[in-house]
Amino acid sequence: MARYYPCFMVILALAAACESERRAPTGPPALQQESVVIRFERSTSAAGSDEVLTITGLGHVTWREVQSGAVARLRISVDELLMLERAFDDARLDDLPEELRGSACEACPMVVLTRGVAAGERSVVLTGDPRDHPREVRDLVARLDGLTGRARAERSAAMGGGGTARDRLPGGLDVALSLGRPSIHPGESLYLRLTVSNPTDRPIRLSFPTSATADFRVESTDGGAVWALSGERAALQLANDVVLAPGESRSFEEVWLGRTDEGDPVSPGSYYAVGIVPAERGGETPPVAFQVR
Repeated sequence: MARYYPCFMVILALAAACESERRAPTGPPALQQESVVIRFERSTSAAGSDEVLTITGLGHVTWREVQSGAVARLRISVDELLMLERAFDDARLDDLPEELRGSACEACPMVVLTRGVAAGERSVVLTGDPRDHPREVRDLVARLDGLTGRARAERSAAMGGGGTARDRLPGGLDVALSLGRPSIHPGESLYLRLTVSNPTDRPIRLSFPTSATADFRVESTDGGAVWALSGERAALQLANDVVLAPGESRSFEEVWLGRTDEGDPVSPGSYYAVGIVPAERGGETPPVAFQVR
């Protein structure tokens, strides 16, 4: 066995070198993602989640409506986060089966509760009539449902009608970028919506080299780079195609938190936002001006 040891170590070293090369980042550096500690999903059909609410260990809340692409972000206090975690403790998910069934109810949505998504997660699927579920579980769902309502209200309040820019790309695609507000204060969030439409009488296929189907960029009026979604969120290196039928439109929303790619708050001044379709036949929207006051 000893005589094979040097060969074995050489093989390990070569494997480690190959793995290091394979994992070497090829795109812009992504900011460290916070650990998600709570996830709340609700769906009205077996096709998948209609909306997803995630909460990180720092109290950052993200709500996303899957079909429409709508998104909202807000912050909750440490006390509220602790209350939610206490509600999970009271619900005793670890003692529940993987699926908690209520009596048959066609109109009742399916709910998935997950705690500790980063490591050692525990998920429970709630189906059927919620009145048949334990009171502590109903209380937990009510808390998360209330937080979902606050996120929706935050998005509605932030979509006050900023500027819009439209263009037709060479491949025939119409693109439009709309901003939630014409101006924000330092520390406020700016909502961005990219709408992609097929105005032609034929399908248009978009081939994306990664899992990212939309990108957004903020730059200063002199063209200097300030922030890009792709700079803070790494995409999976997984190619995918999207086909837009004649007359079909899709929207993608994101929230810029008023910070640079390095995480620093931006200074007051004039800026531009651009929407990007990162596909073979994609392109960019014209810039939309806004102010940080």
